[in-house]
Amino acid sequence: MGAESIKNEIANSSVAVMKLLEIVSFLNGRECQYLTERDTARKKLEGVGLKYNELKAAFEDYKNKYAL
Repeated sequence: MGAESIKNEIANSSVAVMKLLEIVSFLNGRECQYLTERDTARKKLEGVGLKYNELKAAFEDYKNKYAL
């Protein structure tokens, strides 16, 4: 192997590494976006759960107050 072929091999390997890094960066960005959306949905769900419990307690009070 001459110096030129080694240089070409290094260039080809560098291009492959750069392409892999680009793919990983893209996928990592999508994963982070998914995690952000998931966390937002969980916070909304907690709020809905609390509201549900409040409404359920209010309904129980109303039902007990006006029981026949």
